[in-house]
Amino acid sequence: VTVMLKNIPSKCDRESLLEVLDVEYRGQYDFIYMPIDFKSGHSRGYCFINFRSPEACRSFSSDFKGVAASTCMPFGSQKVFDVVPA
Repeated sequence: VTVMLKNIPSKCDRESLLEVLDVEYRGQYDFIYMPIDFKSGHSRGYCFINFRSPEACRSFSSDFKGVAASTCMPFGSQKVFDVVPA
């Protein structure tokens, strides 16, 4: 089951995102695609995550949808995560 995580702070890189995800979801996803703007070197603000089960996907959506990025990432962003089906 694949979702798109939107409104990721632009300064967040793939490794930082994986650290956040692995706190609760290590082993529950098998693919992440996070495009980078090659000019700036920053995130484009979204990623795709493929979960191994519908249950893990529902739990992730519940945990991240509507949550301020600043609560789990050290970037001081005012962005609020959104999770949508991909």
